[in-house]
Amino acid sequence: MTPIDAGTLAAERHRFFLATRGAVVFPTIGTLLWLSLGGAGFLLSPRAWCAAVLVLAALITPAAIILFRKLVARLEIKSSLATLILPALLPVALSLGTALAAFWTDPSLVPLVIVIGLASHWPAVGWMFDTPIYWLHSVVRVALAVALWFLLPDGRFTWLPLSIGGVYAATALLVWRELHRAESGSR
Repeated sequence: MTPIDAGTLAAERHRFFLATRGAVVFPTIGTLLWLSLGGAGFLLSPRAWCAAVLVLAALITPAAIILFRKLVARLEIKSSLATLILPALLPVALSLGTALAAFWTDPSLVPLVIVIGLASHWPAVGWMFDTPIYWLHSVVRVALAVALWFLLPDGRFTWLPLSIGGVYAATALLVWRELHRAESGSR
C-alpha cells in the first residue's frame, strides 16, 4: 500500500463530499426522527418512550450503514473513504449497551445516553467529508443535551429530543449551504 500525501487526501475528501452530497440525507432523516421522538415524549410514558427509542436505535445503526453503502453504490463512487462508515458507526452500536443499562437502572438517563451515544460517529463523518459541520454538530448536541437534562428535568423525553431535532435541522441546512458553495467552487 502506498502512502497518500495530504493534498491528495484533501482532494479525495472534497470529491467524496460532493459525490455523496455531503450525506445530507442523514441529518435530514435525523431531524424527522428526533422531532418525532420529542412528540412521542408527550404521548408515551417514560418507560415506553425508552423502550421505543432503544429498539429504534438498534435498528437505525445497521440501516444507516446499509443506506450509506447503497448511496455510494448507486452513485458508483469509488473511494476508500466509503470503507470508513462501519468503523465510524461502531461506537454508536457499542453505546447501546450503556443505554440498555440506563433503561434498567434509571430510565431518565436514557435520553441523555442515546443523544450522546448516537452523536459519537459524527466527528469521523466530518473528517471523511473534510467539514467541521459534523463534529460541530456533535459538540453542540452533547452540550445542549447535558444542559437541558439538568435545566429541564421534566423535559427529558420531550424538549431534549425536540432540541436535538433542531440541531439536526441546523446541521442539514449548514451541509446544504456548504455543498452549494463547494459545487460553485467557493468552498
